[in-house]
Amino acid sequence: GQIRRAVASATRHAPDGARTVTLTQLAEQARAQSSAVLDGLAKRVQTSYAWSDLVLPRSTMAHLQQLAAAIRQRVLVFDTWGFARLSAGSSSLRALFAGASGTGKTLAASVIANELGLPLYRVDLSAVVSKFIGETEKNLEKIFEAAEGSNAVLFFDEADALFGKRSEVKEAHDRYANIEVAYLLQRVESYDGVMILASNLAANLDEA
Repeated sequence: GQIRRAVASATRHAPDGARTVTLTQLAEQARAQSSAVLDGLAKRVQTSYAWSDLVLPRSTMAHLQQLAAAIRQRVLVFDTWGFARLSAGSSSLRALFAGASGTGKTLAASVIANELGLPLYRVDLSAVVSKFIGETEKNLEKIFEAAEGSNAVLFFDEADALFGKRSEVKEAHDRYANIEVAYLLQRVESYDGVMILASNLAANLDEA
């Protein structure tokens, strides 16, 4: 259904008199169809930046370009070459961007998404985290399910707020906090997509 709607929409948006639809036009409409549900759960980030907009050490730039290449080729590696069987059936790719504010973590994620022609969605912690037990996990599950039905890159900014270190249980709050992090770690493992975590305080992230 999404494929049919994408083709119909691309045809409608084609320039007057055009008898064919370009791959770029079709891809744009396909992305719009696959990301429709995610639009209501996370914030889409502008992806108009290029590699030339990043000012980074050569080694860091090389790592980012390797990440982009890994995302681009993941279907070939995991599906065609069969490596998904060796990674519990998941073709998930995860990266952690760590650094002080203003070092370009969000910009780097935007450049990678733009390079690959993929939408980038930032998970809004204020809309996800709840004081009620179990609600945070439910909110995150909605995002993960929507993202798996799209071809988007999920971007968790201030990830240490969600993926904090588990601690010794001394009171009920500690127990539920640990359960929340354990759920996230389990869901990250099973998530069949691309996820980028960003943090100013990487030392506060759970080791797992």
